[in-house]
Amino acid sequence: MLSHKEIKDLKLNLLLHITKAINNNASVEELLSIYKEFLYNNLSIKKFCLFINTNIDLSKAAEQSVWECILQVGIKKKHPN
Repeated sequence: MLSHKEIKDLKLNLLLHITKAINNNASVEELLSIYKEFLYNNLSIKKFCLFINTNIDLSKAAEQSVWECILQVGIKKKHPN
């Protein structure tokens, strides 16, 4: 089990890695790969989905939001968007 300090250090390293990737104009796919690797390898999170809200009009009600699964790991059934 990781200590609180080790987890904090991992998070800071991820933030630095992501920041460098953004500054180097990394693609969305590259950023998602970094995030996936961090969760899977560093935190041993083996099942997860990452959703984004594709609704550009933020003034719309929450029930009108459109969510899209952009990353799915360790889940056999494809999650509907």
